[in-house]
Order: sequence, then structure tokens, then C-alpha cells
Amino acid sequence: MRHAAVTAARRLSALALLVLPLTAASCGADAREDAAPLDVALELDPSPPRTGPVRVTVALRSGDAPLAGAEVRLEGNMNHAGMVPELATAEETEPGRYAADMEFTMGGDWFFVVTATGPDGQTVERVVEVPGVSAGGGGSQ
Repeated sequence: MRHAAVTAARRLSALALLVLPLTAASCGADAREDAAPLDVALELDPSPPRTGPVRVTVALRSGDAPLAGAEVRLEGNMNHAGMVPELATAEETEPGRYAADMEFTMGGDWFFVVTATGPDGQTVERVVEVPGVSAGGGGSQ
């Protein structure tokens, strides 16, 4: 019984060592107290999404105002191991709106990691779930 307790304690310690750096990283210098919270919204065309080409539009707002002049990177990925991610840099199409052409290479549940760096250097990262991409839109299966 003592062996099981020691093993469980070691596992909890190892887990704490993994979680603590992630928690600390999320409280880094880029999280400025005086900055308005950044709102990230994702739009897909076509919608509902299906395999094949997709236009991904990201709308960024800082408080009530569109966030113009940002650098926006996108990573599209499936929620299972073994997928090569789809990567793109979105171009600003109007103040606070950024778009990129990407591809859903197979049907299933996807997510996008949106990384935005504002003109002030503040960087935020958001994960946006895209469940249920249907097969049959013309992408590779």
C-alpha cells in the first residue's frame, strides 16, 4: 500500500512540474494590465465547413474598437495526433479584419490556434474549436 501512495505522490509532483510553467507563461509580460481585453472572432466561408478550400476571417477588437495593424497567424489542426497542421498568415482586409485561404484536408473535428500581435507588441493566442467539418467538399481524403 505504501508503494502505491509513493507512486501517486510522484505522479502528482510530475504533473505539478508540467502545469506550473504553463500557468506562469500565461501570466507573462505580454498581459498588460492597462490594455483592453482582446476579443477574437473567427468566421469560415463556406459555413458550415466542409473539406476543401476555406476562407478564414479573424475579427479582432480591443474593447469597443477594431484592432488594426496586427500580425495574425493561423494554425489549423485536427484534434488527433498525426496531422500536419495547416499554417497561414492572415492579411488585413479592413481595420480589425484579417483573412487567409486555408484548407480542411479531411472531415472531422478541427481547431484553429489564432496568434495575434498588436501594433503595441501585445501578443495573444486563442484556440477556436471547429467541430464537425463534413467530408465531401473536394479536399484530400
